[in-house]
Amino acid sequence: MTIGTTSGGNELLDGASVTGTSYSHASDFAENTTYYISVGPYNSVGEATGCAEISFTTETLATVPDCTTITFPGNGATDIALDAAITWTAVSDADGYYITIGTSSGGNELVDAVSVTGTSYTHNSDFAENTTYFVSVVSFNSVGEAEGCAEISFTTETLATVPDCTTITSPGNGATDVALDAAITWTAVSDADGYYVTIGTTSGGNELVDALSVTGTSYTHTSDFAENTTYFVSVVPYNAVGEAAGCTEISYTTETLPTPPDCTLISFPNNQNNGIPVMSIISWQEVENAEGYYVTLTQTSSGEAVLSNQIVFEMSIDLSGKLEYGQEYEISVIPFNGQGEAETCGSSLFTTESLDFNPKTKYGISPNGDGVNDFWEIEGIESFPDNKVAVYNRWGDKVFEVESYDNQLNVFEGRASRLQYLGAGELPEGTYFFEIQILSEEAKGKYRGFLIIKR
Repeated sequence: MTIGTTSGGNELLDGASVTGTSYSHASDFAENTTYYISVGPYNSVGEATGCAEISFTTETLATVPDCTTITFPGNGATDIALDAAITWTAVSDADGYYITIGTSSGGNELVDAVSVTGTSYTHNSDFAENTTYFVSVVSFNSVGEAEGCAEISFTTETLATVPDCTTITSPGNGATDVALDAAITWTAVSDADGYYVTIGTTSGGNELVDALSVTGTSYTHTSDFAENTTYFVSVVPYNAVGEAAGCTEISYTTETLPTPPDCTLISFPNNQNNGIPVMSIISWQEVENAEGYYVTLTQTSSGEAVLSNQIVFEMSIDLSGKLEYGQEYEISVIPFNGQGEAETCGSSLFTTESLDFNPKTKYGISPNGDGVNDFWEIEGIESFPDNKVAVYNRWGDKVFEVESYDNQLNVFEGRASRLQYLGAGELPEGTYFFEIQILSEEAKGKYRGFLIIKR
């Protein structure tokens, strides 16, 4: 018998004589190796010739399988479904897989080296919520099991629940003077898919908005809210599980938009009043939402505007120095604010006092320095500063003349201001004659009379 690893080779056995019909090699053949064998019978005459050579290949002995790779869940994965299946890759020479599951690294309280023949495992009950599990899958066969295989971990999902209520942040509950176009806003709720918004004009009412689904955290109505109206609002978070319960309703009241003010009523003078002093203060009633008043004053005879839309912030205006005697005036007072001015307001007519000078004088003076009748007093002349006063003696000579006689500085004290070169300083007792001229247009005229000096 001859055995080799090549055709005709004899490195294992070289023409060994065997008396039986079998041969076992002194040691195991090598794994996965091809051998060439020839067996040639022999006797005393000789050995057979041309005998055929055969060949065979030895087996490959089974070994411990390699580790598998867990494909799902991924190592460190989160939010894994509670009924998730664990899967892994197939190992070709594995007879099965030992799976172990615990809640700590190396733990086995859920599954302890359960043998699985396929490449997936579904636990017999759901995993717990929000729990980290540790899993190992170890390949095995008849030779043994894989060594040093990696453990993975994953964390399960937290099942959705009905969301909590939100808090409406604007408008505040009980707020007033809220803008008509105000947006309703609220805080976000983490596990909410959206929010149901309801708005009505009574508690629980829904005539404006009825459980409208909104995905953000604000809502602006499709049209402005009504003025000075109380609205009731609820915002209820919801998700796939359901909607929040017992959420608080809030209410608020909208603003009243400002409008132009109403007309005022002139308090003084009354319409068609006559004899109004030229040194008058015109007054009117206050209007609640007025920011000011436009005052216009026109002299009706000439059409001249004395005041034209003059802005006044009080309820009166002093017309001293603006009015003439004996004239008719039309006055209007129009309230205004930021929204505009009052409309269709009327005006008032009034006529000022007439200026008639009717001099009343003391017809005698006694300029002796005793403080009584030391100068000639002409009553009322202060109202007509544009004047000229002259005094004449009995022969018609002008002995005194002054302009702007005022009963204070410019007065006649019995002393001559004319003809002094004739010695006429202090005038003697006697009868004198006077002439008063009013030069202003409204009361122009001359007034004459006599005056007695008594010393």
